[in-house]
Amino acid sequence: DLYLFGGWPGSVPVFTTNDLWRYDTLAGKWEQRSPWRDQGQGAGYGPDASHPGSRYCVNLFAHDGALYLFSGRDTDARAPEFFNDLWRYEPARDLWTLLQPTDSDTGFDAPAQVPAARYGSGHTSLGDHLYLFGGHNGTWTGVERNDFWRYHPPTGRWRQLHPDDGRTDYGPGARYPGVRRVPILEASGGSLYLFGGLNCFMGPRQAGYSLPIDDLWRYHLGR
Repeated sequence: DLYLFGGWPGSVPVFTTNDLWRYDTLAGKWEQRSPWRDQGQGAGYGPDASHPGSRYCVNLFAHDGALYLFSGRDTDARAPEFFNDLWRYEPARDLWTLLQPTDSDTGFDAPAQVPAARYGSGHTSLGDHLYLFGGHNGTWTGVERNDFWRYHPPTGRWRQLHPDDGRTDYGPGARYPGVRRVPILEASGGSLYLFGGLNCFMGPRQAGYSLPIDDLWRYHLGR
């Protein structure tokens, strides 16, 4: 099964969604598992929410028969723009559970206890952990990020593996990935692989200041 959550259709007026869909790759069919809901139907980002609020560029992980949803962005003035709430969805029970409400006061300085609000992070799962890298948040300085996190679903604990340090070195001498949004993060054979992304604050004027990144990194987890 493949799962799809929310998004931004790019239309005017601008709006985002929070519906959840499942695609059965064997049957070739879509099924709506959770419809679009507004705040009056329990959707939101704080401790009173019973359903994730609307957003786009979320992190959606699969782990041990459940889905974990983290972060995202909304352009509705009635909601926070960036989020760091964490949800678990159990397909067998069709049930959303809020594990961590969004906290706009959480920053990027070490040692942070949970990842700060953001969107466009690289994400993957391996073994008993979920991994998260970088992204963008305009609440503080409006720059791209390169912090690296691990989440352990059985205990519900985050661990910061590397803080955001703002580095923008993408050359052959770089010792750690530079800041970026929308990178690809994949797991294979006991290692994580990070590829590409965007730095939207370093490109040339004629290209809208966006710098496309095509470096490839490996993070070995060890045994």
